[in-house]
Amino acid sequence: MRLRSGLICRGALGIACFGLSFGIAGVPSYAAQDGQHDQVTVDMVDASLSGSEQQAWRNLSADQKNATVRILNESEFGNPGAVADMEGKHSELDVAVSSSSPSDEVTVASGERESWIQQDWKIFGITYTSATTKMGYTYQDSKVVSVERCYGSYYNYVPLRSIDHNSWSSIDANGQATCKTEWSLSRPLQGTVYGIQGLRVDGNGNILETWEV
Repeated sequence: MRLRSGLICRGALGIACFGLSFGIAGVPSYAAQDGQHDQVTVDMVDASLSGSEQQAWRNLSADQKNATVRILNESEFGNPGAVADMEGKHSELDVAVSSSSPSDEVTVASGERESWIQQDWKIFGITYTSATTKMGYTYQDSKVVSVERCYGSYYNYVPLRSIDHNSWSSIDANGQATCKTEWSLSRPLQGTVYGIQGLRVDGNGNILETWEV
């Protein structure tokens, strides 16, 4: 089963937290088969996809499928801090980074906003991993008053890959709020890879700084 999960933190310092998980049907659990598999294969990728994504995969040439499998077998695939290195090694890989914009929000003196940053890891136009860090907060004028939620969510279409994460938030003396997610990526016979994704915002919804390390 593919999972999308998150950690929600309430309060200005994000002290009280509880986890969320959402199941998405469809991905075989190869890693649970007594360690039988330690490398992604073409057949595994085909089985992990569905709908239009599976059709796009099946339309790829044999060389393109083999190139995809080679990239998916790298432990750093999906690591927020490995974008430059991975794109430099693999011309077939495209990591699309997107974020919220203040223009998405109605400008009023006080209220609640939501800001986010997201990475979509694509090979030949097919997204295999998507990771998002999102923060909901209340504001007064240009300052953040409290962080209501700070969490990570993801989609994982990579066979054998397990993803875990932990999120936390803080507000500084200038009324700027930070939300960060530490991602851990693991699979059989490979060491766990860690990366940080996050953002810092003001009360106007401006993203002042991002982390992808």
